[in-house]
Amino acid sequence: MRAAVRRYFPVVIVCALLGGVAGFGFSKLSPKSFTASASVLLRPSPGNSLSPQIGLSNANQLTIAMTTEVSLVTTPVVAAKASSLAGGSLPATGDAVAATVPPSTQIVVVSYTAPTATRAEAGANAYAKAFLSFRASNAKAATDAQTKSLQSQLKAADAALKTAAAQAASDTDPRSYAAQELQLYAERVASLNNSISTAGTVSLDPGTVIRTGVLPTTENGVPGWVLVAAGAILGMVLGLLAAVARQLGDKRIRSADTTVVEGLPILAAAAVPMQVLDPSDAASADMQSLLETFRQLRTAVTTSAGRGTVVAFTSLRPAKPTAVLAYNLTTTLTLAGYSACVVDLDSSAPGLLEQLGATAESTGDGAGIAGVEVIRADGQPHDFYNPEVRTRLEKLRATNDFTILAAAPCGTADGDVGASLADATVLVASENRSTVPGVRLARERMLRLGAPSLGLLLVGRVVATSHRKAASTRVGAPAVPDSHALRD
Repeated sequence: MRAAVRRYFPVVIVCALLGGVAGFGFSKLSPKSFTASASVLLRPSPGNSLSPQIGLSNANQLTIAMTTEVSLVTTPVVAAKASSLAGGSLPATGDAVAATVPPSTQIVVVSYTAPTATRAEAGANAYAKAFLSFRASNAKAATDAQTKSLQSQLKAADAALKTAAAQAASDTDPRSYAAQELQLYAERVASLNNSISTAGTVSLDPGTVIRTGVLPTTENGVPGWVLVAAGAILGMVLGLLAAVARQLGDKRIRSADTTVVEGLPILAAAAVPMQVLDPSDAASADMQSLLETFRQLRTAVTTSAGRGTVVAFTSLRPAKPTAVLAYNLTTTLTLAGYSACVVDLDSSAPGLLEQLGATAESTGDGAGIAGVEVIRADGQPHDFYNPEVRTRLEKLRATNDFTILAAAPCGTADGDVGASLADATVLVASENRSTVPGVRLARERMLRLGAPSLGLLLVGRVVATSHRKAASTRVGAPAVPDSHALRD
């Protein structure tokens, strides 16, 4: 995970930014809605579910009554009254109305949702007033019906009372049927009068709006900044997953991640562009870093291969010129007191002498190239199988502690010939470009050619720099024979 984040950190950041932009866009494009609420305190009134006849001490009956009341808020009758109060059709298209009852209360909370805050406020207040108006109408209708029924009963009772009074007038016995009937109808008339009086005093108050709907100041749903943050976090997570997947699928070689690739150690890794080594350039930090790289490589070669060994440089794809690398290793070996020479077998790149800013004629004065014996391989690669070439290599092996070959790229015919002439090889890999499967194939190829690989040298850019002037100013290099051809 750390390697994936370190390597693909820009990808993670870009994904997070894209996620944040997507969240911002979603917050802007999603429909807006606002909700306003008005609270109504209901009073028991005749003709409604919550009426004076319900015992408020009975929690179950109260719950049933309030459930019935709250379900009436969204009925078409209430909607028609609310539309009349608001001066328009409610609920409008895209609007929604709902009602709830807080636990253990006689309060109904009417909520109205609309695309604008103003419409939400107006809708909530209109529905609250309409609901109370609906309850008031029900109470009045119920009271009027009850009064009318009582008056009709009173009229009938008055007529019966008059008939009973006429019959009782002709009968002097106070215990007679007529006298008892007269008393019964008199009590009935008195009771009906009392009921009519009571009905007239019953409160028809449906309730009160205890909290009017106010203009909502925030939109419904998740705030925009939360969507932006959530989008950024989601984008970051996806970026991390992509980075990890890319990291797991990335087979490129990086010295920061490993020290061994397919069983081969990374002998050294250059942190600066590769160029011809100039040990006398103490003022250059890059040159000192390069010198340290080849000191590490020298240590790895001298501890892995005995004296008299022929070591070949061959590069993996993408191919790197190996002549400068072979020359730099030979230079550090010479500085450490070893006798070493470099043989330029890489016909796929400019000759080492040309890269060093020297020519065949200019190296014949006995000075050599900064005290390093440079040998050209005249002829075509297939000529390297000549007995004379192998005889010359045997002489170099006998007279030098190490003979360094600059071979052509691995996998080419020239490269195979150069590697076959060596006892061991150093595989040159391009940092962040050469792959692990490429190392495996090269390792197997070197084993078949009889030149097992000592390990990997990781390099970046190779800079071919002229050192004609620097060659005459280097110090501390022993005198060596003239540069000459391998067939000489």
